[in-house]
Amino acid sequence: MSIVVAIIAYNEEIHIKEIIKKASLYTDDVIVVDDGSSDATAHIARTLGAHVISHENHMGKAAALETVFNEARKFNPNILVTMYASGLHNPEDIQKLIEPIMWTEADVVSGSHLLHAYQKQTVDPASGDIFNDEVSEGEVGGIGITDMHSGFRAYSSNTFDAFKFEQMGDAIESELLTEAINAGFRVKEVYVSRLCQHNEEVFEKYRIGVVVPAYNEEKLITATVEGIPDYVDRIYIINDCSIDNTAQVIESLHDPRISLITHEVNKGVGAAIVNGYKQALKENMDITAVMAGDNQMNPAQLPGLLLPIIEGRADYTKGNRLISAEFRGGMSNWRLVGNAILTLITKIGSGYWHIMDPQNGYTAISKRALMNVEIDTLYTYYGYCNDLLVKLNTFGFK
Repeated sequence: MSIVVAIIAYNEEIHIKEIIKKASLYTDDVIVVDDGSSDATAHIARTLGAHVISHENHMGKAAALETVFNEARKFNPNILVTMYASGLHNPEDIQKLIEPIMWTEADVVSGSHLLHAYQKQTVDPASGDIFNDEVSEGEVGGIGITDMHSGFRAYSSNTFDAFKFEQMGDAIESELLTEAINAGFRVKEVYVSRLCQHNEEVFEKYRIGVVVPAYNEEKLITATVEGIPDYVDRIYIINDCSIDNTAQVIESLHDPRISLITHEVNKGVGAAIVNGYKQALKENMDITAVMAGDNQMNPAQLPGLLLPIIEGRADYTKGNRLISAEFRGGMSNWRLVGNAILTLITKIGSGYWHIMDPQNGYTAISKRALMNVEIDTLYTYYGYCNDLLVKLNTFGFK
């Protein structure tokens, strides 16, 4: 029996490697539909041997799922598993989805994180024992399904022709399930776990700001701001005297977290970040991150920068593109050589011998560190990140 898993991904470089590796343990072929990602998602998927189909632009769930089914037909599978690469779907649950189809108990199996919440509890009056009862048909959603919008599913190949892909957004998943039921196919729901669950409640206990330096970013500033997680309290956009329509695009954004700082003359990325830092201090941010306005810094990576500071293990955190072959593959040989030279110079100058990729601008800093380093004297152009490391070490920050 041939089993194919199709993974829909949009800017999911943080999860895609683990998901592909785990999914390949339970299936014969892995398809990745890269829905217009601007990060290294497609590159990483290819290096792992996945069959990658790339959309030139971000087209959304409906178009991605239609691509999935069209592409899957080429592999002639008995079972197709669909999932997203956002970390909500755990590949280890693929076995749960495919078993009812393999045992001819169902034609479509849908995974749900909600199923346990809808179970009824009954108490044995004699023993006092508590039992969880499965939801009966008709109690939830009219058809016994707790989560009509789940994208983590297994489909028998004989169901493929039942789908029209007419709805958009989350409605497409509900449409597919409804069409399968209306066509007389047997639908079953099973409980599934999540691959990762960053506890956003932890972040909500802190005031978190994000500095966004922007120079001529009219095409990407909207995507950058829209991707910043809800647990971030303030977004400090510094328009560094852009000569395109960046200013007008920023004005069209309606996110109440935005604090706009405009430079009348171009001062450089270092000066832009310093002014963002100053505003964050004025507004008493506990942690301030930096995400460039070109949408190249994946917001899903932000917890990895925040947690070491929250846990007291660091005062300043930096991203590192050199940590894996997949991310290094996106850099030219000249950039790798230049980065290596700058890394060595920065190690010598700052004393942080364990630091790699010092030019990486994806960072976070604690309020304590920001208050104590002399940010007014920071280099105002691209050398600011190296200069800041030297200052941090002078004051003994981790």
